Amino acid sequence: ITPKEDITWTSKDITIDANGKVTPNAAGVYKLTAKTGSTTKTIYLIAKKPTSSEHVLYYNDFSSSDLSAFNVVQNTNGSYSVSNGKLLLSAKANANSFVRMLLPSFIGDFGDYTFMTNATITEKADSRRWMALMYREQKNDYPYYQYCIRANAASSQKDGVEFSYMTNTNNSWAYHGKTSYTEAISAAKNYLFKVEVYGNSATSYISGTKLLTTTALTDYAKGRVGLQVCGTTTAYDD
Repeated sequence: ITPKEDITWTSKDITIDANGKVTPNAAGVYKLTAKTGSTTKTIYLIAKKPTSSEHVLYYNDFSSSDLSAFNVVQNTNGSYSVSNGKLLLSAKANANSFVRMLLPSFIGDFGDYTFMTNATITEKADSRRWMALMYREQKNDYPYYQYCIRANAASSQKDGVEFSYMTNTNNSWAYHGKTSYTEAISAAKNYLFKVEVYGNSATSYISGTKLLTTTALTDYAKGRVGLQVCGTTTAYDD
């Protein structure tokens, strides 16, 4: 296929040679801009090591205290910090306290990904309070989808974990599925919280145990990802 007009490529992240070729020297995400006529489009080149099985859009083990790539969009009676290689989001003052933190904005250009963190809830205002993985978040605010885990993830009400949707109607919640995990979240150990997002579907896990699947992600195909705590202090290893 021959384009009607030549495409010009530019990038601040990687060198483009005279033949329009690029050679990544390290694993990572490289942003390129393609222009033809008056039309421009952002293209991401995602490189992995030959020995790696996955392409990684973003990783942080919090060995550095620099959080400049993050965006704290909401903070009511809460705090955030990095200490001893952990990100701490704390909103334990009461059941209505919360902190929302968004990961780097370029991830919002993607719609399909696996989002996971090794973390645990260390303190809580009460056992109903929670932490969550947010995805396809809009306008640095809401609407957004999230995978929510309560401090008592083993709730007898069968809502210890849930898929929820902060809608754009009166800042209200809709729910796309609820269940319970096998145990309450223990401050003494880490859990791998994971959500796989693809097309209209999302699937959630705790430490390898599959919990929920929904096909209700019909309103938004892409958007930012983030971390949220409400009434808890949550420590994230990565």
